[in-house]
Amino acid sequence: MSDEVKVDSGTRLEVPIEHANAISENYRIMATPSEDGAHRVYDVFMRGSSELICRIKFQQGDPRDLGFNGVITPVLLAIVKDHLASFQRGVLATDHTAEAISHIMGAESALATRSRDREKRGVLGSNEK
Repeated sequence: MSDEVKVDSGTRLEVPIEHANAISENYRIMATPSEDGAHRVYDVFMRGSSELICRIKFQQGDPRDLGFNGVITPVLLAIVKDHLASFQRGVLATDHTAEAISHIMGAESALATRSRDREKRGVLGSNEK
């Protein structure tokens, strides 16, 4: 099966689910590259179905210029961290979930450092490196 699927006017790429298990292997994630090559729209389907389960749309462009038109990575990380933490507060708490939360917190910290650096350099919200 090809990892590229023509849809509407663009190409979508299948995103692999690392370490898939018997449940997650039933999902198919398709990413739509934007003009700059970044993936900003993700569609989630059940494998073998064209019915959309979920669409995640990331911010495109500086919200000061274009308004808010999608989520940003720290927002999505906060959602996933909260989701996992809710399990940790109940009978489903595990060391593995605690470790996953720790890694998400590490990602949040790295992105916050990146944002502070970009803000200091005056390029936060822009496509400048």
